[in-house]
Amino acid sequence: MMRFSFSAVVCNQNKSFTFDVPTNNQGVITNRFCPKAFLVLQNVFYDAITPINGETVLEFEQDCRNLANAITNSIYKDSNNKWEIYMDALACLVTTHVNQCGRLLFNDLLIYIDIFCYFLFADGINENNIKTNYPRFTYQFLIKMPSFLKDSATLQPLTNTNMASIIKELNNKAEIASDLGSIASMDGFTNSVN
Repeated sequence: MMRFSFSAVVCNQNKSFTFDVPTNNQGVITNRFCPKAFLVLQNVFYDAITPINGETVLEFEQDCRNLANAITNSIYKDSNNKWEIYMDALACLVTTHVNQCGRLLFNDLLIYIDIFCYFLFADGINENNIKTNYPRFTYQFLIKMPSFLKDSATLQPLTNTNMASIIKELNNKAEIASDLGSIASMDGFTNSVN
């Protein structure tokens, strides 16, 4: 386990994001919040200790710094709505990746969402709320970037794979749970500055 700490400006106030992430000799294992159904490759489920959603410590730190910078420089940085700032920062991180690589592999998207979720958790968002909404975060990129989001193994558009159906199904379940009031709505992430 390693402790990481990053700083950003949120709603015109300095904010520290500190969290512990499991590691092994291969690097950082980021999949704490990710649905197990997303951790599949050709219908083979990965062992929970396999860092399918993981990267080296240096890559992880750089991605976290990039997210912190995107939060600080969000187009909504003067807003009192943290949710707008955080979502804009995640979109910026993903868009930068697509601009650099010309595509976004599904595993890379999961790592970015994992990091985003660690930042939410460090800001006090309930772990169950994050886990329930993870498919909603993923679904947004599936529908907004269909030609750029690729299956990590085959490089075909993710929309042409079974994973797209899994993402849609889990997104629908998250929306139903939200409608039933069992979790905070997406507006629940909109908090006043602490």
